[in-house]
Amino acid sequence: MISDSYWRGQEGGKEQVQVRETDKGTYEIYKYYYAPEELRNLLEHSFSRVEQLQTTHYEMICIARRKLKP
Repeated sequence: MISDSYWRGQEGGKEQVQVRETDKGTYEIYKYYYAPEELRNLLEHSFSRVEQLQTTHYEMICIARRKLKP
């Protein structure tokens, strides 16, 4: 199961570097926002079967299974 934010045309583009500050320092986080069909294609290539791909207002939830070899 995968749950993450997805590309909704937000400001900054599909590839972004975001800065996060914590009590242990400042970190740059690389983020790539997948479009739902883009993620489906990648997962079908890796897992063979995507059982569910659902988007909400903020996130995309996907369940994929690898085919068992006979």
